[in-house]
Amino acid sequence: MNRKCVWIVAMCLMATICVSCLEKTESNFRVTVPTYATVTYDGAGGVRLFMDERRGVVTPSAESAVKDWKDARRVYLKYDLPMLDTVYETRKYTTIIRDAHKLEVVDLVDVTGMEQLPAELGNEVVADFNFHAYRGYITIQAAAGNSSACDITCSYDRERSSGDTLFLQLHYAQKEGNWNIGDIPPTVSAEIPSFLQGQVKADNLCIVMTGKVWKDYSTKKDTVELVRTFDISRGRLTTPEYGSY
Repeated sequence: MNRKCVWIVAMCLMATICVSCLEKTESNFRVTVPTYATVTYDGAGGVRLFMDERRGVVTPSAESAVKDWKDARRVYLKYDLPMLDTVYETRKYTTIIRDAHKLEVVDLVDVTGMEQLPAELGNEVVADFNFHAYRGYITIQAAAGNSSACDITCSYDRERSSGDTLFLQLHYAQKEGNWNIGDIPPTVSAEIPSFLQGQVKADNLCIVMTGKVWKDYSTKKDTVELVRTFDISRGRLTTPEYGSY
């Protein structure tokens, strides 16, 4: 066999190996991303996840790492993106759930008519906070600059929170122990108050959250009131059920 033939055979072998490797890589390729979701149950062991950010409605596959949802209502999870051209809010599909953490669901506190807020609500200063609202829940994050466990909630006044705006006051109180989900800052969820469901006449409910934060976290001398807002469609104020859509 001359050199030219040897070279052609070698190139063919290399091409075969490369194709084999690519096929193997493609079969194992995945993109795993985090998000929040509302968990629903069918009463017979079935679970369906209504994903935030309009990512669709997911049934965990048999290969999912999470088998016991522990009666969770809200979770922070990591899942494999589906191989779909488009995913709408109502799109149902099955995918692998790689990990999930149960979020605490807290009660928003109705302080209507109170001249002074209850001290147990907590009024400690944080470095920052944020929130979003999907699937009938408000999800609240507080960045306190430490890893301590804490209680987080919000209060509202019905007399002020009427029409198409819900005004919330953030409450944060540090407690013993550590926050146990290292991927995210202390995070809780709360159901959107039901009294608003018949009052919202516009297309959206505007949620306004106010909290006390350090003006300069390095010095912790002065505080300021930070205001954040989020709009949620009127049709998404209630929590979903397993058979929704």
